[in-house]
Amino acid sequence: MVFFFFVLHLFIPQVHACEDLESPEAEFQVAWISPVRKTSRAKAMIEVVPFAKLRTWVHNNKVDAKQLLQYTGQLPANSKKKINPADYKITVFDIRKDSLCRPIKDKPVGEVVGGVSVCLEKHAKPINWRSRSGYTGCGYVIDTKTGLRSLDVFRISWIDASTNGFCVLPLQRFLSEA
Repeated sequence: MVFFFFVLHLFIPQVHACEDLESPEAEFQVAWISPVRKTSRAKAMIEVVPFAKLRTWVHNNKVDAKQLLQYTGQLPANSKKKINPADYKITVFDIRKDSLCRPIKDKPVGEVVGGVSVCLEKHAKPINWRSRSGYTGCGYVIDTKTGLRSLDVFRISWIDASTNGFCVLPLQRFLSEA
């Protein structure tokens, strides 16, 4: 019976109450972490996190690529996959918060939560198979390794994100310099 509960626990997402979200500055930097070969169409939505908070976490914890992907909810905790940081990039954008939305389920579209509007329903779901591991539907991700809250997460179209320019860094360089 205990074994059954343990197995069930692994495959059923944990239900939790959503926590409060921070209101970002009117203008700030966000980061999109993606495989090197991943591109985006102009109107496609990408998932981003606050760059300064990510950089601080990396600096304070001296992490590797796998830990970073788990912290941002992009890799399951039990993944046996070896992550080569050369296979990933981090794209940093200067954005205005009014161009963002929060992926929050169970809230009306357009409602302002923590200074940012709730995304359309189709943009409030996990954006791809990698982001489903840490998805909460609460506007933040879970660190899949620890099971604890990680960073606030936002959605933005590529065209809106790239309006003020962007910088692409190899993930390996970001990890070594943060």
